[in-house]
Amino acid sequence: MESDRSHEVMVEATPRFASEHSDPKQGRWIFIYRIRIENSTDGPVRVLTRHWEIVDADGDRNIIDDEGVVGCQPRLDPGETFEYESFCALPTSWGTMEGHYMAEDRYGHPFEVCIPRMHLHP
Repeated sequence: MESDRSHEVMVEATPRFASEHSDPKQGRWIFIYRIRIENSTDGPVRVLTRHWEIVDADGDRNIIDDEGVVGCQPRLDPGETFEYESFCALPTSWGTMEGHYMAEDRYGHPFEVCIPRMHLHP
């Protein structure tokens, strides 16, 4: 598990290899990851967008920019957490994944929340 604290918003990222969904003979390695976001500020926070940088063992980089997480833009009151699982498919047996969320505070001011680097490997 990796974690990072940005603007008193903590992100923990825990990956695991999903052998049951992978097919190495076809060049497909699947990694499932769990993200936990905790709001330690004194006001509400809303997660607006996500930015992922996924790098495989060959050095090929895939950038993903999208709204929210798992189809929503969660609002976390002080002390609340939001957890979700998703997955990443790689054409190689290992790689890394890292990025950030863009969030906004109670006044609508945007700020970046780092997502720590995950090392993806069987």
